[in-house]
Amino acid sequence: MKGLVSSGEVSFCKIYNTRECITEKGLNNSSVKLHQPGTVLLGMIGEGKTRGQAAILRITAGHNQNTSAIRVSETGLPAKYVYYFLKHEYERTRKIGAGNNQPALNKSRVQAISFPLPPLNEQHRIVAKIEALTTRSRKARAALDAIPPLLDQFRQSVLAAAFRGDLTADWRAQNPDVEWQKTTLNEVIKGKPRNGYSPKAVDYPTKVKSFSLSATTSGEFKAEHFKYIEKDIPNDSHLWLKPGDILIQRSNTLDYVGTSAIYTGDFNEFIYPDLIMKVQVREDLIKPKYIHYLLSSKQTRDYFKANATGTAGNMPKINQKVVMNTPVLLPSIKEQSEIVHRISKVFETACSIENYFQQTEHDLTTLDQSILSKAFRGELVPQDPNDEPASVLLKRIRTEREKETKKGKGRKGKGKRVKSGE
Repeated sequence: MKGLVSSGEVSFCKIYNTRECITEKGLNNSSVKLHQPGTVLLGMIGEGKTRGQAAILRITAGHNQNTSAIRVSETGLPAKYVYYFLKHEYERTRKIGAGNNQPALNKSRVQAISFPLPPLNEQHRIVAKIEALTTRSRKARAALDAIPPLLDQFRQSVLAAAFRGDLTADWRAQNPDVEWQKTTLNEVIKGKPRNGYSPKAVDYPTKVKSFSLSATTSGEFKAEHFKYIEKDIPNDSHLWLKPGDILIQRSNTLDYVGTSAIYTGDFNEFIYPDLIMKVQVREDLIKPKYIHYLLSSKQTRDYFKANATGTAGNMPKINQKVVMNTPVLLPSIKEQSEIVHRISKVFETACSIENYFQQTEHDLTTLDQSILSKAFRGELVPQDPNDEPASVLLKRIRTEREKETKKGKGRKGKGKRVKSGE
């Protein structure tokens, strides 16, 4: 790759229009280099996905040190060809960084990446074919993106029908003596909701595991989200969980505050964090899964949102009183069992569709990578013997590179810095 491109320092995470940040006078008197639309960017620093990630500028922009700007040879290297190559090399590129605290890519190693250089006309054919194929996958992905919201709406419609009594109307017709009662959560739980405990985590295994808030954000308990803590928690502490406990997020963003999940781990396997309340239901009155579905319904979630505090500033919270006063429609235990059975059956179908969606989304990502792999193995488009040989193209690029290097040395030292306040 070295000799085909020239590198400077830019920001992948904070690309901005320089003219919005520096006055026109300051810009004209400075050595700030503006990159034109079409410049290829490569993320150089960071532990996340930005390191090794490629992008193309759509605006004229300045930069800082977090990303390299790759100015492609004007005589024979389409910027999009370089961009797609870097996308193809993402996983390997991000691994050639150095440093523990703030991993960063090594420029010399990036420049040493083996770079396939076909004839110029073939490069254009490759880019055109990649874009034609990936346009199709983007359209397919856009269609898939509509599925999760539709599934959410479907689930909420089922819950709404369940707690209006519509879902089991035929069941009640055969059991005419059953009635629904209006009550509150306080009347069907043992004691009061209790907050958890959030001590500092340690980076080694201990006897006590505390799950994180993300373990219940999906509405299901996910045991893989936990931390170890170095605290002695008595066996009879309320912090230990048992199967069937209802976990309610007392603080989160407004969309997630009040999210509930049923604990499905083992006895005394986990304790729970301070941002969660634990509720234990009276199983002679109400089924844990019934109350979980009720808490997951839009009606109850709207109740939590309406009664949350701190919505204008800090993270919204619901308190013990709000949770205890949650409205509850209470059918008989038998009808609760029927409601839970019917909801679960319908949700299983929705879950199957969701799994299919996730697999298809994964397949599209794999397809896009396969397209890039074929492109840079020379298998995506046919070769044309009439194309100018790549060796001639490479010679012309190197000649241009040498000329630019000489011009750069002649201009060295002529730039001015932007003065403070300009």
